[in-house]
Amino acid sequence: MGIVDKVAMFTKQNNSTLASRVFRTLKDKIVTGELAQGSKITEDNLAKTFSINREPLREALRQLESVRLINRIPHAGVRVTTLTLDLIIKTSTLCVRF
Repeated sequence: MGIVDKVAMFTKQNNSTLASRVFRTLKDKIVTGELAQGSKITEDNLAKTFSINREPLREALRQLESVRLINRIPHAGVRVTTLTLDLIIKTSTLCVRF
């Protein structure tokens, strides 16, 4: 299953859940560059930003990680993926689909 298929699956599943809304918002911020490539993101800051508890946030982060938009680094936290041309094209295709 490719990245496009995974993101499509997550977007279609539970479209109105809090985790899916956070996933879509963070995905858009990563793709547009509002969250800079390589930047560190923390659960604390994101939970405050979205005014949510950690469980839906962690689900959104798992979804972002599964489509390679973020990387979890042991003992260092979560960083936004450095986008490659291939990943940008696949993610742009998603934006057109939805």
